[in-house]
Amino acid sequence: MIENTLFPVKEYPANFAYNSEAGISDVKENTGYKFIVREDTGSVVSCMTNNYRLVTNQEVSDASLPVIKKWNGVLTEANTFANGARTKWTYKLPDQEVDIGNGDVLNPQVSIHNSYDGSMQVSVLAGTYRLVCSNGMTIGRISDHKKFKHIIWNETDLSNLENIIEQVVDNIPKVFASDMPVLTNTKIDGAHIKDVIEMFPNNHGESITNYIIAKQPKNYWDLLNVATWASTHLLNRKTETTHKLEDKIYPKVMRMAKVAQA
Repeated sequence: MIENTLFPVKEYPANFAYNSEAGISDVKENTGYKFIVREDTGSVVSCMTNNYRLVTNQEVSDASLPVIKKWNGVLTEANTFANGARTKWTYKLPDQEVDIGNGDVLNPQVSIHNSYDGSMQVSVLAGTYRLVCSNGMTIGRISDHKKFKHIIWNETDLSNLENIIEQVVDNIPKVFASDMPVLTNTKIDGAHIKDVIEMFPNNHGESITNYIIAKQPKNYWDLLNVATWASTHLLNRKTETTHKLEDKIYPKVMRMAKVAQA
């Protein structure tokens, strides 16, 4: 699975030849741009300015694996999007536990992102999941989303990625310690149930509604679990829109809970 994300890439200057009265000139000029090209297929992944610093998926993987292996982490998803322009790896840490009270114990997960088109930086996002039903939730907030910029004057310190991952995972219990009282002690506003359903494609509305009827969510923790169930069980995990939606669930439900609490 991970091998499909570790294809080789190379930079090529985006030079051009221009027309003259005699035809195409052999004079070439630097445009200030460069192409990122997949060497396995020869296809162009992106065109970036010369200020863009290439950080390969192989580099990111090599830098993150030592700490993942230390925790006996298991790779559960390795997806590329837009011809490999963007990549996301998700590792679950079954040996770690996050006790959030109310008899609920979760296990951490870590999502690592990289891109070749400048749409995202090398980043690490925290998450949790349940071993029993594989219901996962991304709990990303600004404090938990560590980034390395792809610019030539910002030397990306991949040697520090191991420490960053540890910090992100260690911060998960702190996030829940502050957020759980808001989520569990706030009664649901019925309008927010409708808002959560509308986050998802229309063709899943009936399934989510039936799940809500069966589970009878009473607070925003229950509503969060409904939304993460829908994301992990109904949506296509291979599409980028699923992962973008998934990243929005936790902050959206938290905002709803704070509005309802006010």
